[in-house]
Amino acid sequence: MKFEVKKLEDKKVKYFEINEKTDFKASRQEIVEAEAISIDFDYLNLGEKLYGNSRKSSKLIQKKNCAHIIKVFKHLKKMVKMLKKTDSKFDGVFYVKGLDKKKNNNDLMIVALLDTALNFKPHERLGSAVNYACDYLDKENTINNMCDFKDNKCIKHREKKIDKATGCCPPFCKYTECKTCTVKNLSCKLFMCDYLEDRGYIFSPHTVPVLKRHLNWFERFMSIGLLFKTTKKTIKCLWAIRILLVAYLIVFVGLVSIPFFV
Repeated sequence: MKFEVKKLEDKKVKYFEINEKTDFKASRQEIVEAEAISIDFDYLNLGEKLYGNSRKSSKLIQKKNCAHIIKVFKHLKKMVKMLKKTDSKFDGVFYVKGLDKKKNNNDLMIVALLDTALNFKPHERLGSAVNYACDYLDKENTINNMCDFKDNKCIKHREKKIDKATGCCPPFCKYTECKTCTVKNLSCKLFMCDYLEDRGYIFSPHTVPVLKRHLNWFERFMSIGLLFKTTKKTIKCLWAIRILLVAYLIVFVGLVSIPFFV
């Protein structure tokens, strides 16, 4: 089932609205009989900008939002699994009233979480999470106009009179172009220059819900340093990190267990 979030426009349709108080078991019959499913705008926390006036405030806002969106995802996942066992009209599309007024991309993140968890096999989820995270970070940059490119110059270089047309991308990166980078490199997407970070625009792999859900802490930490690589190479590196970590844990547990058998 393909998941999607759309703006609620046709008010003649019989919707079942999901909010934090929705009890899927108690409302099972209503949900099954509904023509479409909608999600409360506030339940998705779409009205809050995810950046404060400083690095610290932004981290706190994003940490809280990450925990909330994962909670919403678990809620919706239960509903989807329930509906798959019925003859409901649900086709994977969720409708949100006032979606055009959103201040963040939690709608995309919910799709990413549901799609990665329910439509991909376990060994495919790491790559899917990376791809979705890159799309999400790009859209967050766009919706907030963070880099604010004009005539191929970002806001930092315009204000500081620096003659550079590739933003924070270094000249030695072979993928550098005088336009939006098309390479889905997670590390590059997470990176923000000091100029923007001082204004609260900061990203962390530990507060991007789809990464929090499908990458362990060490993998998220290491994802910060895999700069200037293709998506394929990034995913390969993360898999190598996962395999090495598992191997290390197996050896460590084996060494710790030896005294008990001697």
